[in-house]
Amino acid sequence: MTRTPDTDGTPSGREVGAPAVPLSLEEPEALVSSLGGGSRLLGFRALQFLFLFGLNLVATRALGPTGRGQYALALNLATIVWVLSHLSVEQSIARMLARREARPQELSRLGSVFTLALGLPGVAIAIAIGLPLRHELLGDAAPETVVLAAATIPFTLAGQLATALLLRLGALRPYGWIIALGALLQFALVAAVEVGVGLTPQTAMAAALATIAATAVALAVVLRRRLGPGTLAPVASRRLIGAALHVGIRLQPASIALWLNLKIDLLLVGLLVSAQQAGLYSLSASLADIVFVGISTIGLAALERQTSAEERAAVAFTSRFIGQSLLLAMLLALAGAAVAYPFVTIVYGSAWEGSVVPFVLLMPAVVALAVEGPARDMLMRLAPPLAISAASTVAVLLNVLLNLVLVPAVGIGGASVASVLSYWVAGGLMLVLLSRYGGVPMKEIVQPPRPAELIAALRRQRPAIPG
Repeated sequence: MTRTPDTDGTPSGREVGAPAVPLSLEEPEALVSSLGGGSRLLGFRALQFLFLFGLNLVATRALGPTGRGQYALALNLATIVWVLSHLSVEQSIARMLARREARPQELSRLGSVFTLALGLPGVAIAIAIGLPLRHELLGDAAPETVVLAAATIPFTLAGQLATALLLRLGALRPYGWIIALGALLQFALVAAVEVGVGLTPQTAMAAALATIAATAVALAVVLRRRLGPGTLAPVASRRLIGAALHVGIRLQPASIALWLNLKIDLLLVGLLVSAQQAGLYSLSASLADIVFVGISTIGLAALERQTSAEERAAVAFTSRFIGQSLLLAMLLALAGAAVAYPFVTIVYGSAWEGSVVPFVLLMPAVVALAVEGPARDMLMRLAPPLAISAASTVAVLLNVLLNLVLVPAVGIGGASVASVLSYWVAGGLMLVLLSRYGGVPMKEIVQPPRPAELIAALRRQRPAIPG
C-alpha cells in the first residue's frame, strides 16, 4: 500500500486502497437527519426563488431591455471580478476546519482578514474596469450603477466566508431563514421603489447592494453568536494566512471551472448560432440552473457530518449520502422534465417553446451533480487541491470541445448534451478521487439505499423531528 501525500508533500496517514468502512450504528440516524435538513433547506431555497422570480418580473417590466441590460451587465462584471479575485479562500478555510488545522474562532477571524484584503481591492478593480469601459462593456450604464455593483464584492465575500463555516457547523436553519428573508427584502425594496418613484438601474442596483450587505451582516451575526465575542475581528497569524492562500490558489481553477461550466455554453452558443437561438438556450440554462441549485442545496446538509466525523466515518457517510441523493435527484429531474412544456409555454409564452427540448436534455445533469457535489465537498478535506482542480478543468475543457462539435451540427440541443456529458465526467472523476484518497474500492464508493434501515432510523427519530 502507498500513502497519500498532502499538498506540502508530507504523508497524511491515509492509505490508498484500504477496504471500505461499514457505517457505524449511529450513521442511519445521521443520514436521515442530514437528508431531512437538506429537504428543509430546499424549502427555504424555494421561498428564495419565489421572491426572486417576483423581483425579476417587476424589474424586467419596469426597466425594459436596455435598463435591465445595464443592471445585469454591471452586476455580471462585479461577479466576474469576485470569482477571479476571491482565490477560493472559503474552500481553504473549510478544508482547514475539517482537517482540524485551526479552531473555528481563528478561521472566522481569518475570514474577516480576507474580506478586507481581497474584497476592497476587488471593488477597486471592478470600478477601474467598469467606469472607463462602461460604454463598450456595460451597455452605457451610469457611473452610479457601476460603483454600486462593485460595492457588492466585499459583502458577497463576507457572506460566502460566513456560510462556509456556518454550514459546516450545522447552522442550516438560520442560513435558510436568512437567504429566504434576504430575497423577500430585495423584492420589497424593488417593489416599493417602483411604486414610489419608479425603478431605474441605479435604484435596482442599490436594492441589490442593500440586500447583499444585509444578508452578509445577518450571517456574520449568527456566526458570532455561535463562536463567541471577538470572532469577527480581522486578525490572523501569518501562518494561517499563508496556509489558506497556499490551498486556495490551488483550488481556484476548480472554482472558476465550476462557475463557468454552464455559463460557457451560452457564450459559445452566442458565437455559433443566431441571437434568437441563443435567447432560447439562455432560458433553458436559467431554468435548469434552478433545478441544479435544488439538488446542490440538499448536498449542503452533508457538510457538517463530512467535517465533524472521523475521517473514515465521514467517507463512509458520504458514500451512503450520495446513494440516497441519487434517488432524490432522479425525482427532481423527472419532475423538471414533466412540467417543462406547460411551464415554459404558459409563463413565458409560445414564442419560447424552443427552450423546452434543451431544458429537458439538461435534466440528466441533475443526477451527475448529486454525485459530484458531495464527493467534491469531501475531497476538500482529503485530496490535494490540484487534483480537484485538474478534474474540474478536464470537465470544462470537454464541455468546450463538445459544444464546438455538437452545436453547429444539431443546434442548441447539442449544447445541452455537451453540458450533461461534462457534468457526468466531473462526477465520475470526483468518485475516482474519492475512492483513491478515501481508501474505498471503486465498486463500493456509492452505497446503495437501504430502505429498511432508513425507515427504522426515521421511526427512532420521529419524536424529535417537530422540535
